[in-house]
Amino acid sequence: MGANANNENGFKLNLYKGLFWDWRYDDIDWQKSSVSIIERVLERGIFDEWEEIIRFYGKDKILTALTKEIKYLPDFILDKVCSYFGITAIELACYERKLTRKDAGYNKKLLLCNMISTNFYR
Repeated sequence: MGANANNENGFKLNLYKGLFWDWRYDDIDWQKSSVSIIERVLERGIFDEWEEIIRFYGKDKILTALTKEIKYLPDFILDKVCSYFGITAIELACYERKLTRKDAGYNKKLLLCNMISTNFYR
């Protein structure tokens, strides 16, 4: 894991710097950029890093980001996010955008994720 950052409770965030290869890691404002950081870690991080952002930001903030703020998540991560956080695809902020895509095959998969929200990844 990489450099540390503190949240308002004094907890330190310890993430692999390589997740932020295109950012100036030492200049990241971990609070102001929280939605982008959460999105990046969910998309590219391992489950230990998911646990790290939950510990740092809190599960409520992660769920708020997923349901109200993150407008895009790649297709390959949606099932994992739904299962891990115990939510359905309909609850994701990126859901409507995904449904308007012309890829009907993907839309069927997304609806399955919605219907089969399991605890597989917990």
